[in-house]
Amino acid sequence: DTDAIERLYAEMDASGAELFYSYETRISGIKTVGEGVLRVQGDMWTMSGNGLEMWCDGFSVWVADPKLKEVVIEPASSDMEDRISNPAILFTRVDELFEISRTRTMAGECMLYVLTPRGDSDMAYCNLMIHVPTLEIRSGEFIFNDGNVLKVDVSSMSFVGKSPVESFRPSISFGADWIVTDLR
Repeated sequence: DTDAIERLYAEMDASGAELFYSYETRISGIKTVGEGVLRVQGDMWTMSGNGLEMWCDGFSVWVADPKLKEVVIEPASSDMEDRISNPAILFTRVDELFEISRTRTMAGECMLYVLTPRGDSDMAYCNLMIHVPTLEIRSGEFIFNDGNVLKVDVSSMSFVGKSPVESFRPSISFGADWIVTDLR
């Protein structure tokens, strides 16, 4: 049953979404936790959390640490290997990037989708939990071939109207007191 995930992505295509999340990752046995806010619309997104601010207008990505006054600017990637570093890809290109290997109804109102990457990938699979009545993503678990795991719990998700491209670019200026690394 792929109805819920298909409706979710149709809604994402028609509008944007804002997600409040927390995450836990285990890389080489070291646990890291954090939280943030992700806003996504098409191939554009903003993310803030753990002291970092990130913007992507579909062409460039800015990763800024306002406290340290450092920013790195890179070209936006739509590469298949950037499934994690570009969160918009997970919302806009799921049918290109993943096969739905199986589904399972959980607790009556939620559907668990197991997504397997198409082509070569460092990711083994992704578990995606969707609340069917509201089409909200509740959680995601990304399992990598090397045994590392990224777990994301979504505390709140809402669909939002379309925003202008400018809202996916930095609203702060990077003055002479900033270290700017432009890799574009």
